[in-house]
Amino acid sequence: MKKLVLFIDKTRFIEELICDSFKVLLFTRPGRFGKTLTMDMAEKFFSVKYADREDLFEGLAIWQ
Repeated sequence: MKKLVLFIDKTRFIEELICDSFKVLLFTRPGRFGKTLTMDMAEKFFSVKYADREDLFEGLAIWQ
C-alpha cells in the first residue's frame, strides 16, 4: 500500500503577517492543524540567524 504525501505551501501566511496591520494575532486551531509548523516557518523567515538560508523558501509562494 502506497502512502500519500501532500505538501501545502503555507508561506502566503507570511505575506499576510507583513501586509496586514494586526495589533494582536491569536492562533486558535484544533490540535494537529499546523500551528507549530507555521510558527517555525515564520521564525526562519524573519530571523537574522537564517538570513543566508535562501534555499529554505526558494520555489515557494513567498519567494515570488
